[in-house]
Amino acid sequence: ARTERQHGRALVQRAGHLTSHLYAVAAPLGRLTAATLRACTDGAQTGDGILRMTPWGSLVFSGLKKMPEISGLVMHPNDPRLRVYACIGASGCGQASADTGRLALQLAPLLPEGMEMHVSGCAKGCAHPGRATVTLGAGAEGYSVIRNGRAGDQPVCVVPECDGAKVVRQVLSEGDVKNAAL
Repeated sequence: ARTERQHGRALVQRAGHLTSHLYAVAAPLGRLTAATLRACTDGAQTGDGILRMTPWGSLVFSGLKKMPEISGLVMHPNDPRLRVYACIGASGCGQASADTGRLALQLAPLLPEGMEMHVSGCAKGCAHPGRATVTLGAGAEGYSVIRNGRAGDQPVCVVPECDGAKVVRQVLSEGDVKNAAL
């Protein structure tokens, strides 16, 4: 897989055409439905029959002549969903205060190239323990907005639960955020 560097760490291509007969796809937020996984295994059968998992949460197909088209997966390396992280949220964790995945996927298209966002259901930051350009931490008062930090870091502000686009615009300069409606 091709790698490049950003902020002093190696980035691995997690989706798209890797080499002659290798293709990678990624599940948004690392979540796959059973139907999507079945479609992946069917796609692998058209190649060498092996579906490989990477440490970065991608699935690699080999021996294929073209990229498999599987609905619901990230197929291209510049897809903004590869730059958002979210925990399981309130539906699966007693510590979480919000539906983090839904919000993260809504906000992904608003992020400028090269920026990462972590939406955490609490201050622990389980889904992304490292720094992100923008971290939103859900809590009783709303979302803690942290710039260039982790979920447990000091927020620049706390905003009541509201339109996610407003939250992003509050923490990033208006010129950095695409004009997209949620």
